[in-house]
Amino acid sequence: MRSLIKLPALIAASFALLLGACGNIQNGPLEAVSVKQTHPITVDSQAASLMLRVAPDSVALSDDDIGRLKAFALRYRERGNGAMVMSIPSGAPNRHAASRAAAEVETLLDSLAVGSNRLRLSHYRASGAASDAPLILSFTQYVAIPTPCGNWSADAAYGPNNTRSPNFGCAAQNNLAVMLADPGDLVAPRGMTPADAQRRDVVLERYRLGETTQTERSEEETGASSEIKEN
Repeated sequence: MRSLIKLPALIAASFALLLGACGNIQNGPLEAVSVKQTHPITVDSQAASLMLRVAPDSVALSDDDIGRLKAFALRYRERGNGAMVMSIPSGAPNRHAASRAAAEVETLLDSLAVGSNRLRLSHYRASGAASDAPLILSFTQYVAIPTPCGNWSADAAYGPNNTRSPNFGCAAQNNLAVMLADPGDLVAPRGMTPADAQRRDVVLERYRLGETTQTERSEEETGASSEIKEN
């Protein structure tokens, strides 16, 4: 009878010993760290610049300069943060040509959706010997810098804790950093774009008339890739 009474206590003690033996391989706070914390993406600000050299006898920008300016404006619209700054040389032999070129640049930027509210003008003292002192355009952009991969220090053949390897998730974080259209989105969400007032008026008018508000599509715009007819 005494042995039967002691049996539950013996079972409980054995169970406690088993739990104590497993205690040293339980996952802890370090194993709860997310992939974002293990392989963080650092966002840093970087200056992007474009130099347009202006000859003293220049009357207009060259086609090559216009092409470079358009590409620069597109890059600014995609990744630019803050204003774009155009620095105009003063005191150089080409100062008059540079002023004409600056006015042309302003007009082109305005046509490329970089208006006067996003463009700041400044002047810098150029050397008197600089006959083709450039216009310098610049803006601040964000750059995503991922952590390097290749940490294979853990023994993949032995893992009683069933935790992630040190390199787990690193490739995904690196791919994310490369694919970001604007790394500034990791710093703060971008603001909402203005509403399409013209489209809104059309939708409201159709709603008042009891007509369908969705955009009409032609037969060529349907999602069917092919039609199969049964005989």
